[in-house]
Amino acid sequence: MLEILIDILIFIILFMISLIDIKTFIIHDKSIVLLLFLIILKLLFRKDIDIRDMIFGSLIVSLPMFILTKLIKKSFGAGDIKLFFITGLFLGFRKNLLTFMISVISASIFSCILIILGLKNKNDTIPFAPFIVLGTLLAKISNR
Repeated sequence: MLEILIDILIFIILFMISLIDIKTFIIHDKSIVLLLFLIILKLLFRKDIDIRDMIFGSLIVSLPMFILTKLIKKSFGAGDIKLFFITGLFLGFRKNLLTFMISVISASIFSCILIILGLKNKNDTIPFAPFIVLGTLLAKISNR
């Protein structure tokens, strides 16, 4: 029961992060720390969690994103990278890869629609957190 409550709190915070990112293009570190606290709290109550899977899950997406951002400026925001680190801890290796794929595909489709409608051009940015949250939700409820 406590695990479900923590998951609900995590998704409430993720939804709030999405709304703030849509408005400001900022993911606050306080939100990331709060999510990290909830994930650690969840660890304290569950003994069957694979710590290695959590660590690999957190690094499989965030580390390449970090490197890419160093090579290509403004490719991803620091908040997006931190958020993928957190989703990796929350979901583990496979589901965080799924989260990344869903996020990139849905953000790409959304961006193409905005460009076709003339609301954005190819050099404009969009907030990525809503797509990360969508991917996280879909990955969490998937059976894969």
